[in-house]
Amino acid sequence: MLVHKKNSRLFLNIGLVIIVALLIFLVVFEPGLDNEPAPSKLLTLDKNQITSIRIIHNDETIRLEKRDNKWMTTEPVKAEGNSFKINSLLDLATTRSFAHYSVNEIDLIPIRLDKPRSRVLFNDVEIAFGNTQPINHQRYVMVDNVVHLINDFYYHHTVSPAGNYVSFSLLPSGSDINKIVFPDNSVIENIEGKWTANIDISTDNITNLVNEWKHAEALEVKLYNESRPDRKIAISLSGSTQPVIFFILEKGNDVWLVNHSLTLKYLLTQDVAQKLLDPVSLLKSITKK
Repeated sequence: MLVHKKNSRLFLNIGLVIIVALLIFLVVFEPGLDNEPAPSKLLTLDKNQITSIRIIHNDETIRLEKRDNKWMTTEPVKAEGNSFKINSLLDLATTRSFAHYSVNEIDLIPIRLDKPRSRVLFNDVEIAFGNTQPINHQRYVMVDNVVHLINDFYYHHTVSPAGNYVSFSLLPSGSDINKIVFPDNSVIENIEGKWTANIDISTDNITNLVNEWKHAEALEVKLYNESRPDRKIAISLSGSTQPVIFFILEKGNDVWLVNHSLTLKYLLTQDVAQKLLDPVSLLKSITKK
């Protein structure tokens, strides 16, 4: 009798082990179910392989080129590119395609892909933008005669003005300033490693002023093809024979710095404008701190 009970308990334990093992197998391997396919990407092109971008909207074109791992705008202006804006657009290459259709399966006219709203070319791969789908507001785009539905994160990049693709920094990255001539003819200059000035300002305050210029960024950048204002400020940079000249344009409460050689204007806050354009204002702000 005792042996019979021991055998029963042993068979029961073995049965429980088998059941647990079977449950683990079902959970892990899910027999009978197909594995979920990986979400398909809009392009097979790796965004790190992209070296040129062309954006076409309303017959206007913005061209961007990657040179020595740095993005530059080449049309309609030649300037250092806005890396944050450009990288946001590059994410379009790897965005998810939620559905796709052959052009033979869908009418292009209602979704505005017969006459695309805008187009983006990564290298030579074209992405045409149509309308949004009315239910989930995903955007219709077309690549190589295939229509895709994607999240509507990217269309606004294609209609952005060219100035948005230009770096908002006033000076080229890594610039070393040698001299600044202010609108009132105040001058600070680095001569053989020593800062000098024709105004009463300490070396520490000159360093503060130079750093303000090196790190200054605009609120907004726009194309500018009008006449040059009268007042100007000139910044000489190491390794450059010609100074960077900004003409000062004031409209109401707005202060713009016009780089006429780049055909660009940069909008500044009032506080930043005073610090950059008037060394006396910088001294007053330092005194208040």
